[in-house]
Amino acid sequence: MALAVVDAELRIAVGPQSDTRLEEIFNDAHAVVVRADLEKEGARPGDREILYNPAEGLDPDTVLLVEDHAMCEDGEDHGKLLLTFSPDLNPHLLGAFAPPIAEAVRRVLPAA
Repeated sequence: MALAVVDAELRIAVGPQSDTRLEEIFNDAHAVVVRADLEKEGARPGDREILYNPAEGLDPDTVLLVEDHAMCEDGEDHGKLLLTFSPDLNPHLLGAFAPPIAEAVRRVLPAA
């Protein structure tokens, strides 16, 4: 899944392998959009823990959510979503996430 702010619009892209529980991390209207995209792709629910990863060089208007980074490395499903974002994250993107997720992102961002 990828989130981006383009021309003041939040854009959400969802891959067919994505987990249907991803919509639970988004607030109201955004969750509806994500749920619809996931259902359209035939995604199935699963249990996932979320890991937070501020990454240098990532555009501050983009957030990437990888279903299971370790699975990409070794083929094993470890049940861990990896949320990757710039240390200079656009604060407006935090509004897309449910309060506990947004707060967790804030905690791992450098103190401003």
